[in-house]
Amino acid sequence: MERVKTGVTGLDDMLSGGIPNGFVLAVAGGPGSGKSILATQFIWQGIQQNEDGLFILLSGEGNEVIAQASQFGYQLDNNPKFHFFIQGGDTENMTEQIQRHIEQFGIRRVVIDSISLFNVYQRAQRETATRGSNYSADALASKDNRMIIDEIRSYKDVTTMVLVEDYDSMPIEDKVIKFACDGVIKISVNSVLGIRSITVEKMRETNHPLTASAFEITQTGIVLRSMKSD
Repeated sequence: MERVKTGVTGLDDMLSGGIPNGFVLAVAGGPGSGKSILATQFIWQGIQQNEDGLFILLSGEGNEVIAQASQFGYQLDNNPKFHFFIQGGDTENMTEQIQRHIEQFGIRRVVIDSISLFNVYQRAQRETATRGSNYSADALASKDNRMIIDEIRSYKDVTTMVLVEDYDSMPIEDKVIKFACDGVIKISVNSVLGIRSITVEKMRETNHPLTASAFEITQTGIVLRSMKSD
């Protein structure tokens, strides 16, 4: 089986060499946990392997991604292998735009940052559409999210990370994303002990550990503590 390296050496070891090619992976964690850094590292690893990557922002500006990447030595500015678009509140054509980029540039890696914000936009539209009907917004959200993941999964030889804001009262559509994806990586922060950790909660077709591994955010990106050289 072909596997796609994340760029995080210790994490790739946990995944028997990387994410299975073509999988859709949910990266779940709270604000400041390191989700976007992991996603950027994933895109940069692909560029180093001569693969085109697509970064989709649901808010903000593309130069924010480029600026963050530059802090770790990832040169994304004016890089012909790096592509991005800002989706904003119009969620109707996101998968169509992804498909166009894949066909035009031969994209092999995709990041959606974040699917949670996408769901916020979608929920507002659904609540308007379902007002006075027999269908609940939650039911439509669950159905639509499964369809979105299935459509993204159908892109041949494209491996995707979708970032999910993870918290106790997270909405049903975000929980459905975690079930629908082929794999789930959970990033946790213990603010009392000052420790960030990463856990592979699920990865189909992969024998992986279920224990959490501590990591640090270094000058070159995320490094698992057990893999960090002195």
